[in-house]
Amino acid sequence: MRLAVMELQSQFRPVNRQGFSMRINSSRGRCNRSLSLFLTICFFTVVCDGGAVFAQDRSEPEAQKQTPMTAFPFNAVPDTTFGVIAVRPAQILAEKSMQPVRELIQQEKQKNQTFDLFGLDPAQLESVVLIYLPSVKGEHLTPTFIKYGMVIKSGKLIDRQLAKKKFSKLELKQADFKGKQILTTGAIDGDGLCFFDDKTMIVSDNISAVLQIIEQLQSTAGKSWSQRLQTVEQSSVAAAIDMRIVRELAIGQQMHTLAERIPFWPVLSPLWDNSDVAFFSLKLDRELSAKLIFEQ
Repeated sequence: MRLAVMELQSQFRPVNRQGFSMRINSSRGRCNRSLSLFLTICFFTVVCDGGAVFAQDRSEPEAQKQTPMTAFPFNAVPDTTFGVIAVRPAQILAEKSMQPVRELIQQEKQKNQTFDLFGLDPAQLESVVLIYLPSVKGEHLTPTFIKYGMVIKSGKLIDRQLAKKKFSKLELKQADFKGKQILTTGAIDGDGLCFFDDKTMIVSDNISAVLQIIEQLQSTAGKSWSQRLQTVEQSSVAAAIDMRIVRELAIGQQMHTLAERIPFWPVLSPLWDNSDVAFFSLKLDRELSAKLIFEQ
């Protein structure tokens, strides 16, 4: 049951560069630093300077509009996951409003600065899905006991030698798991890497997360997160979080204490107290639209 849906959709016109309108409908019921910088710049560039560009795009013939995007590989998300963030770097960078970001990337390259993800150019990344998992099954969660896994899909063949070099300066050890080759630093709970196919790689700060994701990809059983995320699987940016687990986290309790000081908190508290899952979706397709959904 959806408790609330909040939508933000651009209302761009050629004479208005930054016209936004917000409509709120309530109803009952370790990641590469350059990638983080890239995502941040992309978001603010789209929001602050995308008006005129999207207005121009909307005036183009219908035939030139983008075709539906392929779904994010949410079938890789294990059932025990409590948070997911997915983004389409290549699609976002291809937007006209991303010209400043493309220029920044070129400037960084000319300075011999690292601006890639395991040797992959952001403009070649079809999707990056960041998955957050509890470190030990059944253990009480605190920020210390969180591991992540990344599923990276490239539009071109992955240079495995370069990716391994970027992944670790240590000599990597090989192991087999369900027909796939796993590369590790040797530590039981150390970093892990798997080239799932020629264009897909799985990376984690904990080898067990890589194993979980591989097992999930090969499983034929029902996939709860894949079903939950169907509504945002074609977005440019998507995120989801299990609110039940967040409420148990120490950081979640701290957030709640701070939020109670907000004057209008009584209006928002039912969403915090009763939501099971929260979804965020940002879509760029000749216009900008964002959606936040709380479900029970």
